Amino acid sequence: MAMVGIRRVLGAVTSLTTVAVALVVVGPAAPAAAAAGDGGGFVWASQPSSPLGTAYTPPATWQYNSTSPFAAVNTVRREATGQYFVSFPNITGPGVAHVTAYGGDSARCTHFGSIGQPNGTLLVVDCFDANGQRIDHRFTASYTHLTSSYQGRPMAYVNAEGAFGRIAFPAFNSRGQDNSMTRRDVGNYSVRLGGVGGDAGHVQVTASDGVPRYCKVGGWFPQWGELGLDELVDVLCFDNDGTPRDSDFSLTYVDGLNILGLQTGFDPSGHESAYAWADLSWADSYQPHPGYQFHNGSNTDAAATRAATGTYAMQFAFANLNYGNVQVTAYGWGPEYCGVAGWSSAGGIQVRCFSPGGGPADTAYDVAFTGPFVIG
Repeated sequence: MAMVGIRRVLGAVTSLTTVAVALVVVGPAAPAAAAAGDGGGFVWASQPSSPLGTAYTPPATWQYNSTSPFAAVNTVRREATGQYFVSFPNITGPGVAHVTAYGGDSARCTHFGSIGQPNGTLLVVDCFDANGQRIDHRFTASYTHLTSSYQGRPMAYVNAEGAFGRIAFPAFNSRGQDNSMTRRDVGNYSVRLGGVGGDAGHVQVTASDGVPRYCKVGGWFPQWGELGLDELVDVLCFDNDGTPRDSDFSLTYVDGLNILGLQTGFDPSGHESAYAWADLSWADSYQPHPGYQFHNGSNTDAAATRAATGTYAMQFAFANLNYGNVQVTAYGWGPEYCGVAGWSSAGGIQVRCFSPGGGPADTAYDVAFTGPFVIG
């Protein structure tokens, strides 16, 4: 397989053989498709134990590629136990990825960077159990490469090298300002996103070392910088046992936008988009803070519930959650982490959170939903 470059190589990766991309046409050619190279996509990897080296096409209802919005073109290939290659055809620019373990158990999934190809991007995903052993597992993944966000909405993403305390290429900032970071201690970072600051918005973080480490959001807040109001995001990373550990990670910040940075809502066309910060980890039922929730332009649609220790749901009024993609990041200064157990219009987005040993644990979390492209 000819490659134009490996965007991040942090260690040995299994052999790269040609991915067989299956094309399933589910609608007409898309007049609104993004230009090749730019855009975003997502998948739900539904077959964790698929044959090694054989690509499959995830269900069309739970995958999307902005370069082919009416065709299920993304594929997943299991390369080794617990390691998968996700193909996003025609999205060739360097970008940012997020991954969440799916299924409601205590597994964790991360990514190991992206591999540039002449005809698209491969995302390398790794999954581990609570003991740090590689396991075959379902997951959700998103990938985006942008030159501008929808309507210029505040958005920034970075790929960070934790041990060096620096931002690695690529990075994006909708205001055209610089992103930077500071390593304050082992596994403790402050990321500054120039010019996109505000007392609102949403953050997703994913570890990107390809080993059983995980990262989460410690908090985010605006601060005046040299060229305007910046957004500062605290990130914490941990070893498998919950000990603070330096890790590479990917981070996305948005305000009134989905985490792919693509068009929201249905007028005239776009993606059903929602996010929320579930900050009351002990409360049985509450409405999340309006400044930190969003659904197609509204900031009052989210409703959070807790059924038991570490067992949560987030519902968005009038949202069609029977398709699309979900990403979840734990929030706070402890070593807890979270995954997604499923989502539907009837039950909302089901979130499960755990302590480092894999036991259920209460914690705050961030959850983001992006639906596929819809003609309004």
